[in-house]
Amino acid sequence: KPFTLFFRNQETEIDGDLESYVSTPTEFNVTFEEQSLGILIRKRKDVDQGAVVFGFKAQEDGSPGPAEACGKIAPGQILIAINGKSTLSMSFKKTIKTFVKAKRPITLTLRKHP
Repeated sequence: KPFTLFFRNQETEIDGDLESYVSTPTEFNVTFEEQSLGILIRKRKDVDQGAVVFGFKAQEDGSPGPAEACGKIAPGQILIAINGKSTLSMSFKKTIKTFVKAKRPITLTLRKHP
């Protein structure tokens, strides 16, 4: 499991809580119950493996879909696993097939921009 190291100079005093000094992890999980998530993914430009988020599809009533409404997913993030199964070595076609056939609840692991 990823962890964050925190270093500081002994002379530096911390004002407030430690959370403001700790960086956000680059990988995170989001779990959904819904069949349709309203997430748009495309082939990565650098390799034919995995997928990258490029936007969202609104629901029929115009409201945000579950992926957008969760507030954690953003365009440019790389889909690195579906229900714990890595997509990093899968072709884009296999990634899409895995995504569509995945049982719900579905857990997506995404990587933010470095």
